[in-house]
Amino acid sequence: MVRCAVESFRVGLIGLALVSLGAQAQAPALPVSAQAAAAVPLQVSAGVLQLDPQLALATGPAGTVTLGEVLTSLRETVPAEAQASVTQSDERLGQVATSVYRNKWLAERARSAKLEVKEPEGAAPSEVTRTRFWAEQYMQHQVRQAMPDDATLTKLARTSMKANPANFRWPADKRVRHILLNARQGPDAEVEARAQTLLKQLEDGADFAALAKTQSQDAPSAVLGGELGWLEGKSYVPEFLAAVASLQQPGQRSPVFRTEFGYHIVELEEVRVERAATEAEATEVMRHQVFERRNQEVRARLWQQAGESVRLNDDNLQRVAAAARS
Repeated sequence: MVRCAVESFRVGLIGLALVSLGAQAQAPALPVSAQAAAAVPLQVSAGVLQLDPQLALATGPAGTVTLGEVLTSLRETVPAEAQASVTQSDERLGQVATSVYRNKWLAERARSAKLEVKEPEGAAPSEVTRTRFWAEQYMQHQVRQAMPDDATLTKLARTSMKANPANFRWPADKRVRHILLNARQGPDAEVEARAQTLLKQLEDGADFAALAKTQSQDAPSAVLGGELGWLEGKSYVPEFLAAVASLQQPGQRSPVFRTEFGYHIVELEEVRVERAATEAEATEVMRHQVFERRNQEVRARLWQQAGESVRLNDDNLQRVAAAARS
């Protein structure tokens, strides 16, 4: 409800970025794994590698899927330790061949639609990678086409705000950062004494973020200067929450206190009072919710359509699997 609305708004900004990303006619860089894949030997039996790479494993209106393309897809998308087991099963080989065919079907439509996108950057990609890239561009394009315009989203937001106002409120919240000294790093009294020394340095004017980066033993937050962000929707031990509750004004720091994780110092950075979301914020929540729904629906529909016309060559799939097992 309230928490759900806040998280929806936060994630809505991410969804908006995804919606707008595809609108830019700039291609993403080729993934490092795909760039390096050609240099990594396939982990399959010699019997498979001796077969004709032009052996047809699947066909359809979008073209033919060859053994060479399936092996390239395996090398680029399947962990090395799993590649051999895939080739030993004609069913799993068929699944890979179907996936390659689906990407061909989608890429063909991307090019027919004359989408203005650039080829992947980086080392020259395989044709399988290029096809997968174009397929993804087409799906992103179709998702954008399915999104309602801003006026419609605003209208939906107004209706939802009127029907469920509690779902569109910012709850009261606090943003904090902390320094943690792990109690297992030495005798308890010594660790506490080190924490008290750090608190004294802070009281004498030391920068909290700088001290957290060099002294805090909570690695994920230490690199961020001790930053923990807004607390709403997160779980903390009771002693930590009690320390935060005692802080009322930004800049206030807690005394050294202990939890099961060690000795902490917490500083309050910002306080947010409860308030209703603005119409613009509610619209962003709605944009994300609609995007998530349309993204799933459109991709599922296209993926299903792309596989409807594929015809697997069972004899050749079994031939490859037999060679892999020999």
